[in-house]
This record gives sequence, C-alpha cells and structure tokens, in this order.
Amino acid sequence: MSALSLSLGLLGCAGDEDQSPMMVASQTSVKETYPEDGAASVPVTTSISVTFSDSMQQHSVTGKSSGNACGGAVQLSSNDFNTCVPFSSSVAVTENAKRFTLVPIEVLEKGLTYKIKVSLHAKSKDNYSLPSEWVTPRGFITESGAKDATSKPSVVGISPANNTTGVSPYAAIQLTFDQALDSSSLTYNSVADGGVCSGSVQVSADNFSKCLPHNGPPTSSNYKTWTLNLKSYLPYYSTIKVRVTTGVKASGVAMGAQYTSAGFGVSGWSFYDGGSANGLNYSSVQDATEPQVVIRNGVPVVAWSEGPAPTHLRVKVSNSSTSWYWADSVSLGINYNTAQSAIEPSMILYNNNVIVAWSESNGSIYQLRVSKWDGATWARIDGGGANGINFNTGENASTPFLVVHNSNLYVVWSEYNTSNVAYQIRLAQWDGANTWTFKDGASTVGLNNNTSLSAQTPVAASKDGVLYLAWSERNSSAKWQIRLAEWNGTSGVTFRDSGAANGVNLDVAQNAYTPAIIGSGKITLVWRETGVTTDLVQLGEYNSQTLTFSNLTGSSGLNANTNHFAQLPLLLSRGNELFVSWTEDNSSNIAQVRFISIGSGGTWIDQGGLNYNSTNPTIQVNATTDGTSIYLTWIELSGGFQQVRVAKLP
Repeated sequence: MSALSLSLGLLGCAGDEDQSPMMVASQTSVKETYPEDGAASVPVTTSISVTFSDSMQQHSVTGKSSGNACGGAVQLSSNDFNTCVPFSSSVAVTENAKRFTLVPIEVLEKGLTYKIKVSLHAKSKDNYSLPSEWVTPRGFITESGAKDATSKPSVVGISPANNTTGVSPYAAIQLTFDQALDSSSLTYNSVADGGVCSGSVQVSADNFSKCLPHNGPPTSSNYKTWTLNLKSYLPYYSTIKVRVTTGVKASGVAMGAQYTSAGFGVSGWSFYDGGSANGLNYSSVQDATEPQVVIRNGVPVVAWSEGPAPTHLRVKVSNSSTSWYWADSVSLGINYNTAQSAIEPSMILYNNNVIVAWSESNGSIYQLRVSKWDGATWARIDGGGANGINFNTGENASTPFLVVHNSNLYVVWSEYNTSNVAYQIRLAQWDGANTWTFKDGASTVGLNNNTSLSAQTPVAASKDGVLYLAWSERNSSAKWQIRLAEWNGTSGVTFRDSGAANGVNLDVAQNAYTPAIIGSGKITLVWRETGVTTDLVQLGEYNSQTLTFSNLTGSSGLNANTNHFAQLPLLLSRGNELFVSWTEDNSSNIAQVRFISIGSGGTWIDQGGLNYNSTNPTIQVNATTDGTSIYLTWIELSGGFQQVRVAKLP
C-alpha cells in the first residue's frame, strides 16, 4: 500500500509556525492500489484498481485503450514505462468516484514485475492535479511459469465489454487471447458471402442468423489482441455478438471450445436539444414551424419560424447536445421587418456562410428575402430594401429552396402571376453581393410545364455539372403532378418526366405533393402521393444515361403501414447511403417521425418513431449530416404548442 499527497489549497511553508494562520486544505492521496504494491503470484488476467482518499473527476481517471505507447491517467508497465499495457475503454467507478478499476485488454506476461503509475491527468473534483507523477515503488509480480506450448488457446477478453450498452456504431471490436495465435487461422466472411456466417471469427447483429461482412483480416501487433476489420459500422440499436470457432489455433493447437460473447448494445438516436419536454423554441408557449438544419464548423445550426403573428425567423447554434446560443437578435429574429411575419425558411451552407432564404410580408405582399451569417454578423444579400428579389414585387413569393450548383448559389421558388392566374417556378442566381439574376427566361412566366397551371414547392439538386429541378404542378385534370426538369444552364429547362401533361406520379390520376430531390448516385426523388386508402411516400430515380425515370416503391410506398397517412418526406445521403424521413400516423392516428435507410430491402432506424413523446404528433422533418453523424429536426406538439426538436444519429 502506498500514498502520495495531492495539495488542494494554500499550504504554509515549513518552519513558519509564527506566521498568521493560512487556509490549509485537506489532502487527497492515493490510498491503495490493487494488486497491492509488493504482491506476488498475481494472476495474469488481473484487473487494476487505484483508490483515492477523495472523489475524483471521473473523466480524468482513464487508461490508454489502444497501442502500447504509455498514456492516460493510469498506466501499467513491466519495463519502466517504455511501453504500457492498454486497457479496455470501460472504467468502473465506485466508492463515490474514489476507486477506479481498469481491465487490461492483454493478458499479462508470467513472472514479470509490473508497476502502476498515476499521471498528472488525474484531477480531483476541485480540479487539482498530483504535484508529480506517482509510481508504485516495488510493483507486483505475476504468477510464474511459462505457458504450455501444447495448451489450447482461449478468449480472455473482448472490447467493447460484454453487456455494455450505448456503444458507438463505429467502435472497434477487439478480441484478446491468452497466447499468441497463428494469424492464418483467423478467417472471416466477406461481402461476397452474402451475410452467411462463415470463417473462424464471426460478428452478428441477429444472433448469427446472418453475419456482418469483414473488409479484411483481423490485425494485431502482438498476436494476442486482435482488432476486427469490419466492412461497415455496426447496425444501430443492435446487440452485437462475436463467435470464435475452434478453427482458431496457437502453434497449431486449436481452441478447446467455441467461444460466443454475451454481446454489447449499439447506440442509436439521442436528443440534441436538451432532451426535455420542450425544444429549442424562443418561447415554449409559441408555435414553431418549418425547421431547417445545416452544419457549420462541425456544429448544427437550426432555423425556423416562430409566432404568434407576426412570426419571426429564429436561428440557434449548438455548443453541445444540451447548450445552444442564439445567432439572431434574440427577441425578434432576423426578419427584415420584425413587425411583419416571416415564414418558410430554406437554409444552406455556402463558402462557410449560413445562407437563409424566406418569405416575408411587406405589409401586403410576401417578398423573397435572403441573408447570410458569417458566424458573427448577419448581412442582407437581397438588396436590403423594402422588397425582396421577387420577379414582380407586387406578387406573392413562397416556398424558396437554396441550392449550390457549380460553385454558385441559386434559389428556386414559386411566385404568383396574376396574368396567368397561376403560381410560376422562378430561378435566380446570386452574384456574391446584392444582386440576383433570373435564370428562368426572366419573363412574366417561369419554368412550369404549363404556365397556365399553378406549380408549388420547388426543390433542386446538382449532379455531374447539371442542375435538376422538381416541383408539384397541376395538370389539366386538376391533379397535382411531380415534375422533373433539367436546367439548360441559361434560361430554360428540359423536362425529364416525359414532358407531357403528366409527371412521374405512380398514378397520374392521384395528387402528388412536396417532392424532395438528391443527386447521390442517381437523381432520386421522394414525394407524397394520395393512394387508394391514404397518402403514401413514393420513391423514384432518374437515369441520366437512359433518360428514364423509374418508380422504386409501387403501390405500397415506403410507409411503415400502408393504411396510415404519411407526408412531407425528405432525402439525405451519407457517403453511399441513402435515407428517407417523414411523418406517419401510428395506430392511434398520432404522427410519428420515421427514418429508414434505403437498400437491401430497407432498414428502419427509428424504433417505431423518433418522437420525444409518442403521444404528441409531429410534422415537418429536415436533416443534414457532417459525413458521420446525422442531425434530424422536426416540429412536435408539447403542452399545446409546436416545439423544435433535434436528434442526433452517430
């Protein structure tokens, strides 16, 4: 047993007994370690514990979890800390954060002396470090004797540890054996195996009905601890188990029995808005609508409209999952005129500026307004006058959508035309200052297939140097059709939905609304379409090589239940993955946020719905990704008012 004092206050100097009294703080010390200093015949599978006299900051007392370089607050070495034994990332904290227990992920060598070091990383709850690094004077000696060369290898450790929950889907899986293995005996299944459980090392998310494919062989620096090389991240909300068959060998000797781990639980969505009954609203007793989210400098930025009238456009930025700060004027938002209502925001990141476009009343007509935020200040980029960038400032503009195409910023929207008695699809390009140039022919009519019929809710996506536009437009039978067009780069479009009277609806006799579009892989569209019994989410894709559009879902749509109403779908891509989210009624007719990964028959990642409270209805989802995590925002009723919610999928 060893002790070292940790000074926690102002101490008087030795010999100054006649000085005025000074505040002397209590002493924090390392009371004991396990194994005890000087212990012998310690099992090679021992855990390591350090006990302090006072409570410590839990996050400060950790060990290094990979490689053999020394690091972390607690270190274990048999060679005076030239190299160290790595620990499992899971640390057991007991005795009111005084005792910390770590588990080596390698079996210790027999007959060696190991010492424990506590570094300056360890801090008390009063934020004091040790005055100097502390090392057990003698160390402990492991059990003696060499391993029998003919003994059968066995698994002695796994990371993440069995029965652990909330594990990151990107966690590396490591297996530790009691002796060095023959690397050639570690075989695995690949993608080509189609999920069949084969090889001597298997990983499964469904109790070995199927197995996850590996990208290559396991790797090891010492032939005892092996890191598995899986093809992709671990499935969300799954229980991961690892099986090691008797095909694994050491010096030609096979394992005596097959090993199957108890499993660990993989995390899924978590709330990123504080996780309370209310969301990000400026006031929890006001209604919020139409949330948007982008990532700037690695953190989410969320915008929405909040009322009562006049509604204000609010913008909030994340400091953490529980802390957000206002990026607007705090009380009145970023409206051009805070006495008028601002609605229907669209948001995008362009040259590291947050760009927001919205529709705002000038007292009689809704104008299209645009502003940018550089992380500190807002600047109006719509001319800054009483009117916005409407083609005709005497006509209402609505539902703007921002898109970056060939490094330029564009906005597409719907604007009323009194002469045609129909809403037109307008397209304009920003010059980088205050001017927007119309790219739709710049006449009184827009890009509609039929300029005598109204069009609404346009969206856009850029792919391979081509800008694609989609919107909902009435046909001559007064049925809303999903139109798909390719901009010609100057002033017009070529329709890629046949160009006839009807669009890409599954059934042109039904109404289709609110398309979303993305240019990941192929140009993909998703929309809401009325069905025989209820509204369905439909999915289709355009092949630019064959100039054809194909519906991918058919009469069942993407709905979790084809008898339940669904609306306002969106698309999101992350690498080669494609996701769709929307709101859909459950059996109690309460709209739930649904989220599905497209491919291989579709994988639900929502546990039946993502609502904070499944008894509260939701609407209007929006999402973005930083390339790894996905951030999803939506509107959810709570306490009689519509709240902005944000959740994160790692």
